[in-house]
Parts: sequence; structure tokens; C-alpha cells
Amino acid sequence: MKEKKFKKKFKDLYFKISGEIKKKKLKNKDFTIISNNCFGGIIYRNNHLPYKSPTCGLFFMAPEYIKFIYNIKKYTSEVEIKKIDINKSKYSEYLKENNYDGIIGKIDDLEICFLHYEDINEINDKWNRRSKRINWDNIIYKFNDQNLCTYKELEKFDKFNAKNKICFTSKKYENINTIQLKQYENEPYVKSDTKESDYKKYIDIYKYINNIEINGDKKWYN
Repeated sequence: MKEKKFKKKFKDLYFKISGEIKKKKLKNKDFTIISNNCFGGIIYRNNHLPYKSPTCGLFFMAPEYIKFIYNIKKYTSEVEIKKIDINKSKYSEYLKENNYDGIIGKIDDLEICFLHYEDINEINDKWNRRSKRINWDNIIYKFNDQNLCTYKELEKFDKFNAKNKICFTSKKYENINTIQLKQYENEPYVKSDTKESDYKKYIDIYKYINNIEINGDKKWYN
């Protein structure tokens, strides 16, 4: 137990120090990332920035993420998230096949897999607190082809009315705008896109964040 606590303290200290160094590359520090997995949370953590998004430490099944972004104001108002049993999930079979053992939360008809949370009270507290921090004028939406994603979800994301969108896929598509992570071209989907090393060959995330569009106008932070 003492060793575990020591490792956590060391890890926290490492990210604090390295984050303070890394975030100097960011001129734009007041942004929200709405991601389908831990991508956004890791960017906040690695750059020692406050979590200005509720989508940290969790993941969505692909159809649920699309539902979420198209109704984001509804799901990020003051809400009560209820814990459901895996057997009652729409994705029960898939989650069991992948040995999912985290909490499944539900907001009305929306299911979310809260992978890195201890209990439903923590989930409700952090979801509602971080939802209030969303910078609606400075949002990046990030998606990928994991978790039962089909062309239908990719197409809906591509058509979603937002200026700043990133979508990672294992395959190249002609009719929709995605970033192919070629290391996964022989895989059915992107296996990992949460570490900078996964995508840095294809996108400089610091330049992207520093040059995103705000309210329809290009905002140059450089």
C-alpha cells in the first residue's frame, strides 16, 4: 500500500513538473476537448492544465459519442448520472468480451463507460463540475474508430457542425475527413491514440490547439 502511494505521488510530481515545461508551448490554454476516450484528459494532465471537459477518464461507445455531441448542451447541464449493471447495457456483450470492469453510467438514454472512477458520487461530482468549465467558444471535438464505430458514425462526425474536429482512423477514407494512423492500417481500428507518440507523426497537437477557429474566425495565438 505504501509503495502504491509512493508511486502515485511520484507520478503526480512528474506530471506537474513536466507539464509546467510542456505547457509553455501552448499560447492557447483555455480550451475544451470533447473526446470519445482519454485523449483530452491526458492532454490536460500532461500539460498541467485544469480539466475543462467532462470527458476525462472515460470512454464512449461510438454511437453514444455521436449522440452526445449532437445533444451536448442537454447532457452537460446539471444532470444526475445513474450507475447501471453491465447486463443492462446496450453494449453488454461487447463490454464483457473486452473484460470491461469499470462503472457504466447513464444520463437519460446516454451510456458512458467511466473507466477510471471509484464510485458514482465521484462521477457525478466531476462530470457536473467539469461541465461548468466548458469553454463553448474554444472547443475541439476528437473522435476515432474504436468501440463499435462504423462508417455511419464517422460520416456523422464528419457532418457535425463544428469548426475544430479531429478524427483518427486506421483506414483512409475518400469521402470523409480523417487522419489515418498508418501504424494501424492492418488493424480493424485505431488501437491507441491517447499518447502523443501515437499521432505526433501526423499532427502537431500544440500547433493545432494554438491555431484553432473561434466563433468562425481563425484565432492565431502564435
